[in-house]
This record gives sequence, C-alpha cells and structure tokens, in this order.
Amino acid sequence: TQVGWLCPLIAMEPVVPGTSGQTPSSSHKPVRSSSKILLSAKNINKLPNEMLLKIMSHFSAEELCSTISDVCVRWNSLHRDTFLWRNLCFSCDHTTKMSVIYQVLCDAPALFELKMHNRHDASQLVAALFGSCQRLRRLNMDFCHLGDNSADLLDKIVQFFPDLEVLILEGCQPLDKEGYMIISRLQKLTTLNLTHCKGLDSHSLARIVDGCELLEELFIDDVVQIYDSDIVNVVQRHHSRLKVLAIDGEDLTDKSFVQVAKCSR
Repeated sequence: TQVGWLCPLIAMEPVVPGTSGQTPSSSHKPVRSSSKILLSAKNINKLPNEMLLKIMSHFSAEELCSTISDVCVRWNSLHRDTFLWRNLCFSCDHTTKMSVIYQVLCDAPALFELKMHNRHDASQLVAALFGSCQRLRRLNMDFCHLGDNSADLLDKIVQFFPDLEVLILEGCQPLDKEGYMIISRLQKLTTLNLTHCKGLDSHSLARIVDGCELLEELFIDDVVQIYDSDIVNVVQRHHSRLKVLAIDGEDLTDKSFVQVAKCSR
C-alpha cells in the first residue's frame, strides 16, 4: 500500500549507542515522547489519531479517498477529518476521469479547496458539491464552461457557499451582467479573478466592489468596458486592504496605473 514504507520504521526498536547489552550512560539525552511512540509501536494503528492525521496529510485528495479510506474502519473515519482537508486542494482538468472526481467530491465533506481547469461539465461537478462539501471556501473554475444558465449556477454557489473566500472565474464562459451581480453577494470574498471574462462593465464592477467589502486581491486584466473611473472607484473603496490589483484594458490610461500606488498594502 501507499503506507507500506512506514512499517519498518514503526516496528524498529530503539538503538542505544555503545556495545550490545551495554547500559547507556546518564549523559545520553532522553528520547522525545513522539519518538518513544514511534519506536515502541508494533503496529501503525497503535499510533494516536494526531500522528496518523499528520502522516495522512502527505497524501493527495485522490489517495485519501481511493487508498487510505479502504485500509480499515478507523482510517476510513480519519480520512474525512477537517484537519486534513483544511490544507488540501483537489485539482482536476479535462483529462481527469469523471468517476475519480465524483469519488472525491462525494467522499470529502470537509473539502476546503477545489480547482477545475478547462472543464466543459463544470456545472455538473459544482452541483455535486452542493450536497456533500459544505466547508468549501476556495473555488477555482478557470477556463471552464459554466453551462447554459451560468447565472443560476452562480446563484446556487452563493446559496450553498455564502462564506466563500476565493473565487477564480478566469476565462469562464458564458458570464453575463446577472451573474456578476450575484457575485457581489459574496460578502466574505477576499480573492476574485475575472481575467479574460466577457461582459464585465462599469456597473457590474461597481456592484462587486460595493458588495465584496473584504477584497484583498482583484484580477480584472484583459477586460473591455472598464475605464479609469472604475479603477479610481476600486482604489477608493479598498486601498487600505488591497494586496493585488491586476488591471489591463484597451480603455485604461496611465491614470489607472497611478491609482495602484495608492494601495498601501
């Protein structure tokens, strides 16, 4: 199995410096408690949950759901622990099999971050999240097709994940004004990427800037229908919080780029 390499280490008895059978001198430093647990354990399942979770944290989302979960009842329970998924990201692209994606999405209720790249079935995959992954905080759907009714999809995302912190929609299509208005309801959003997105205009951007008060990173480069006055508004509203402001547009002048210098962070 994936964890087979751990067994020799765990079964190993401590080696005392000096000849065999010799009593160690008092000058030797005591073994740390964590080392004692490792060296004295005859079976990996004798390790406490905290140490098993630390070991499991080195596996990918796919490995946790397809391999770790099948080891035993205890591991099946541990592989869903919030601690693991807080630092894990499940990524998939157009080459990832649908069966693999569904297995992870249905078996990872504590999933914190999902990245999808260049998927034409993004709306179906996101729909699978609604009933299982209530802890999702970061959603990346760059260059994905959002389905025939993208506004309805975004509306459901806001309903099921109102605490979303990161939303990446770079190059997504289709997106319309209604969809942008829905994004403005994500009040805890700190990162928003709308690079290469069509249909974003001054009014839509203003609504997003007003609604997403915690924005720290905003990407709106290669977007038409955005003007200097829009960038001025963004900076005025978020200059003390913004860490990243990526802008590029055929209607922008040096006035917009001068505004970036006013962002203190």
